[in-house]
Amino acid sequence: MVSRKEQMQRIWHQYDSRRDHKPSSMRQAAAWAVADGFLTLPEVDPIDILAERWLRLFERNTRLFTGTTVSCKPRCPRHQERRAILRFGA
Repeated sequence: MVSRKEQMQRIWHQYDSRRDHKPSSMRQAAAWAVADGFLTLPEVDPIDILAERWLRLFERNTRLFTGTTVSCKPRCPRHQERRAILRFGA
């Protein structure tokens, strides 16, 4: 059985050879792979995407939502609890 990484590499090499090694973007390659049936588009939940964006913003901004500066590291238990609440709800 071929790993996902090997599968992606084979698809890329096939795409690249069909285009005679001309420059192209990963977006173009992905569109080609989907159109030719090599890959399927993942099912995406828009709410999950927005929640992940907020989560990343929260982790970068220590003042977000609380209005206070947090002096501890983002992986401390307090932050882990907030991360779980933001991701999965209270």
